[in-house]
Formats: sequence, structure tokens, C-alpha cells
Amino acid sequence: MTESDALRILNLQAGCTAAQVRQAYLDLVKVWHPDRFQSDGRLSVRAERELREINEAYTLLQSILAGTY
Repeated sequence: MTESDALRILNLQAGCTAAQVRQAYLDLVKVWHPDRFQSDGRLSVRAERELREINEAYTLLQSILAGTY
């Protein structure tokens, strides 16, 4: 995953702050958390996939902003 992919997934612009990254992450986790879709297997699978991407994007952007990437 590239930085631009991560920004797109979290719906952020280049140059965003760590606080903006965290807020976007928390917002998307609330939307796509698989526990919200327990009664619908199809959506539960999609939510797991979406959340994996969101987590990966968040981790990458955190590393970049911390200078450890």
C-alpha cells in the first residue's frame, strides 16, 4: 500500500496532521466494525475486509508521520 492509497482509504489530503489521521480512522472504524453486521454474513465479510484496509492505511500513515517509515 502506498501513502496515496492510505490517504484515499481514510479520505484525507496530503499534509494532514496526526490528529486528522486518528479522527478519520476512528470515524471509519465506527462505520465498518464487523460487530455491526453480525446478522448479515455478506456485510460482515465486507466489513472485515474494509477494516483490514483501514487498519493498514492507519498504520502506514502513523509510521510516515512519526518518521519511522
